[in-house]
Amino acid sequence: MRVPLTLIYQEVTTFLYRAVSDTLLTVDQMEAARTEYRGALLWMRDVSEHLDPDAEKRLHKFRLVRSVVIPSAFLQAQLLSTLISDVELNCKFNKRALDTARYLRRRD
Repeated sequence: MRVPLTLIYQEVTTFLYRAVSDTLLTVDQMEAARTEYRGALLWMRDVSEHLDPDAEKRLHKFRLVRSVVIPSAFLQAQLLSTLISDVELNCKFNKRALDTARYLRRRD
């Protein structure tokens, strides 16, 4: 009984270390993307307030800002999806490890 529990413990410890560090990295990337996205939205709002469709220069600036906002929004959505997948994977792994431990405990 001791050997299987030790193996499960090592497996869980290794997985949790990797999962937590990977999730933390994704959260940090997501926070940076969110900050960039919110900054781009504020910039876009400022440009939109002073937008004059007749002035080609301002319209060009608006298009430039929009070209920054759209990829920022896409990156933020992609990172959120990655984070959700990581958390779901962590939950599934933890459930599997707990089920294995319960099975071993019942077996003895």
